[in-house]
Amino acid sequence: MTFLTRDFGKSWEKIFDHPVILAYGDYGNIIVAVHGDPNSDGDPSQEFYYSLDQGKTWEEYEFKDDENEKGEKDETPLYLNNVKPLTKDGSGYQFLVSGYKLDDKGIDTNYHFIIDFSEAFDGNVCDSQDFEKIELNEGKCIDGQKFTYNRRKIDSECIVGKEFEDLEADVELCECTEDDFECSINFVKDSNNNCVLDISLITASGVCLESKSDVEVFVKQLKKNNLCKNSNKFNIEKETIHCKNMGISKGDDKIIIHDSNDFDSDIFKYQYLQYLGTRFHFSK
Repeated sequence: MTFLTRDFGKSWEKIFDHPVILAYGDYGNIIVAVHGDPNSDGDPSQEFYYSLDQGKTWEEYEFKDDENEKGEKDETPLYLNNVKPLTKDGSGYQFLVSGYKLDDKGIDTNYHFIIDFSEAFDGNVCDSQDFEKIELNEGKCIDGQKFTYNRRKIDSECIVGKEFEDLEADVELCECTEDDFECSINFVKDSNNNCVLDISLITASGVCLESKSDVEVFVKQLKKNNLCKNSNKFNIEKETIHCKNMGISKGDDKIIIHDSNDFDSDIFKYQYLQYLGTRFHFSK
């Protein structure tokens, strides 16, 4: 089966009961589909399918059988194995469909067809009334931003008719909410979704290396690359780290981390991993 989405992957619609190869033109408004096996759709004749409304509806074009030198009908199946837009950026209207025939004489790959949609809708070019605004993520904010794109209306009977341009979004900044913040570098979330201090992260951040007393840090921070506005209006809670109780000290040029675990057993072997600078005590 083959499925298609027109809303950035939020929902998917089945367009064929069998697998097909797809190619896109006119910024996705024209779609061409071929299937390699002519019998996969229950019809022994070979055809291609095309849509002029972004995959909402489909039309079928059936290839005629060749005739040999005697004028007899050649019923050797035609297998289409590829379709490509002649304009690779997806803005054009012409497609190249390739295939082959296979019989007891061998394989003949000299089957190529040009499909031209430049006169679709009588060449009528879209104007501003033929476009609509579509919102990414149902208009919900992503990293403090809303993204809106222009797209041809699905039922507009026109072609975009212009050279390729990079897809650009209209971006609107959102007001910051709690969802735009995350635990700061020294904290992790617990089972209740609260940010709590983590000694391993405190060690990695080095917040206690320059101080042996207490250090006050923010519990949360704005997520990286988040651009929401008015983040300074949020009263972010602070928590005190008691560095002298952390078991962290500083050598001449390296951080020394010491953390002990007690086991109720006898030690029978010591193993030192040279490159990790770690010592393990194995007990039984």
